[in-house]
Amino acid sequence: MASVLRVWRVEDNRLAEIAELPADQQGLLEERLEDWLASQPEAIQDNLLIIGRQVSTASGPLDLLGLTVDGKPVVIELKRDRAPRVTVAQAIDYASWIATQTPEEVKAIAARYLERTLDEAFLEKFGQPLSDLQLNAPSILVIASRLDASTERMLQYLSRQYGMSIDGLIFRHVQLPSGEQILIRTSVVSEEVIAGTRTGETYSVPVETLVAQARDRGAISQLNVLRRLSDFLSEDPTRSYGGSFRYWGNGRMLCGVNAVANWGAPQGTIDVWVSHGSWAQTTGLAEETLVEELRSNFEFVKQYDGAHQMILRIKSKEEAERFVELLQRWFGREAEPIEINEPHD
Repeated sequence: MASVLRVWRVEDNRLAEIAELPADQQGLLEERLEDWLASQPEAIQDNLLIIGRQVSTASGPLDLLGLTVDGKPVVIELKRDRAPRVTVAQAIDYASWIATQTPEEVKAIAARYLERTLDEAFLEKFGQPLSDLQLNAPSILVIASRLDASTERMLQYLSRQYGMSIDGLIFRHVQLPSGEQILIRTSVVSEEVIAGTRTGETYSVPVETLVAQARDRGAISQLNVLRRLSDFLSEDPTRSYGGSFRYWGNGRMLCGVNAVANWGAPQGTIDVWVSHGSWAQTTGLAEETLVEELRSNFEFVKQYDGAHQMILRIKSKEEAERFVELLQRWFGREAEPIEINEPHD
């Protein structure tokens, strides 16, 4: 049985049902709903930035594309009036297309819609830099004024049985006798299930799993040393980049340790990424100074100029110790400048 939303007001200790707007006014709601949700995405979910509207995909235009504070895309498909079960397949198709895009392509989509860079909009919205885009498993939201029973059943099955981050939102538009209009929202899948999918199954990963991955790659000695970063930064084990430890300080994500060979690290080595932009904000040091010290002490792998991040390769326990000591010195520094080491072979 499909969900049915009914609304009452209390009047003289009695319940008086509030009817939906007349049919000839519902069309106006349907036309305006996308505008409302695009400009006020908190009506969809908290901590959401809209980065695209009517996005051209291989299967047609995607109504809205959002991004969470964790860098995870949210595919939002709106249906006028009732959403049939084919809508779910359509939304999954859009999500699969997003998952095949590169970070640069998604940033280009966002720049066209936002009329500025995604990094700038993300920092303004969430108060922290964008660390990475997790494009491999977008969340899916199907939005309509009604969902038929088969659509609701599919959404609940995919979420509960397969751990997909997928939900249906039902909006109802009513008008009070005073003329005031109210928009009401409900969710098909319980918030507990969705929260577990978004934060538990999708991002978090047991520490033991990451340790085992590093051990299998012959990099456990480096990992054990690098995890001493948690002595002065907070540690967050995550599935990002195949499995990594993220490290936070002063409300910013500052660096990460990749437990797998996502950037092609040879056996016996381990890659780390450093947000030198966030470190510059944390320490007050010039970003160029931080980049020069990193590149002069460790093997450079790649640079993310727009995101102000870089990847380095740690090849020994001694290098891992030097990396931790360097970052600890940065985090606890006072006003003195950091001495730049001479490049080594």
